[in-house]
Amino acid sequence: MKHLKLNWISVSGAFLLYVCLGLPYLVNGAEIPSPEEVISKQLVPPTIEDLTGGKVKDGDVIEKNNMDIVREYLPAGAIECINQGMKLIMRCAAEKPFENVIKVTREMTIANAGKAVMDTTGAVYYEQIGTFWPGGLPYLSPKDGMEVMANVKYGISWDDYHTKGTIYLVNKEGQVYKKISQENKQIMCCMRKSLPPLGVWPGYEGQMFRRLSVITYPLELRGQGQFVVRYYDDAKNYDTGFNYFPTFKRTLRISTTVWQDNLGGSDNTNGDSEGLKEPYSDWNFKLVGAKYILIPEHRAPFIYYSQEEEFNPKLQWDEGRRWPRMGWTILPMYVVEATPKQKHVYSKKVMYVASPTFPQPISMIEMFDAYDPQGKLWKFYCPHNGSWQGWNEKWGITTPWGTFMADLQTRHTTQFWFNININQGFPPTLASFKELVAQGR
Repeated sequence: MKHLKLNWISVSGAFLLYVCLGLPYLVNGAEIPSPEEVISKQLVPPTIEDLTGGKVKDGDVIEKNNMDIVREYLPAGAIECINQGMKLIMRCAAEKPFENVIKVTREMTIANAGKAVMDTTGAVYYEQIGTFWPGGLPYLSPKDGMEVMANVKYGISWDDYHTKGTIYLVNKEGQVYKKISQENKQIMCCMRKSLPPLGVWPGYEGQMFRRLSVITYPLELRGQGQFVVRYYDDAKNYDTGFNYFPTFKRTLRISTTVWQDNLGGSDNTNGDSEGLKEPYSDWNFKLVGAKYILIPEHRAPFIYYSQEEEFNPKLQWDEGRRWPRMGWTILPMYVVEATPKQKHVYSKKVMYVASPTFPQPISMIEMFDAYDPQGKLWKFYCPHNGSWQGWNEKWGITTPWGTFMADLQTRHTTQFWFNININQGFPPTLASFKELVAQGR
């Protein structure tokens, strides 16, 4: 099998640039590079066929009876999902480094290499404490959990996004018993890279982003929403915002426990969005290491979910509607153990985070295993990504996009299926208290 190797060339003695040389080499057991080598040397990763010595081929279906062949490349939550009936289609088309990184983020990552400075709270600045990070991934070779998570937090590749879609709640019999439609807007106030104003939006200095989420269906929940401001250094300035309850025409200031509340009765907490939406200052992060992991392919062969919110007939399901049968591929991932600093519904999250060379456009946290307060495996979070047809260089996103959360103890599953638009030019006023109340009414 052929692999492409990327060679890094020095530019002006300081910047790095990668070029694809197309150097072939045959992968066998002795030549398979380690996950660390693939990340540091910018190699195309081995496939699941390589790693299993040809026991697994492209298109093979992994299920409970043959899972042991690939068990070492699966998160604990995925193993339990397979035991409960989930099936995986194996994909052997290897992803190329930086394939999902849009041009502006790629260029800023290179230009700003080695210039990230982290303060004691985990906030990242540019060359000196106090100067906002301008964009790109701060750490090409993260050394610890804080640096891995800094890439997640400060390596965002878009300036705003707008999602509309539906959350499907599925019971243990595989039946959809509830639907919740939701609309979300998130607007970056600093680290703006593509849309004017670049850098920091005047008047919103110190704010990282503003987010507005409003439920549009069913009728009894319509208008219920949340407005949040995330500050650049969330340890020094904690999130501010409000929940709005239209039934009572009341607003409630967000407290530290809101993140732990379930979203609309689903299996997701408010803090589970994008892997970890809670302020990072509430968590400790330990880098366990780099590992080859099977994850859902970043670009599916066909569109799963249309703009009209209809499922493609080609999409297969298992255990009723519990599991969409998706293609899974090998990528090197950082395994980060996150433990909360305060009393929490989770005792820990084990997160599978993309390396700087293979980021997923919405969030670099691809999957996580969540453990209950007694330390027992409780939930598994996983993406189902868009298609090649939805790729857009300007947006850096495949559409539609979404996730599923499996409650492994109750055997419930919550699926998010969203269509998403990136970089629409929204001003920060579209995510505000005034807009929260207006949409709620």
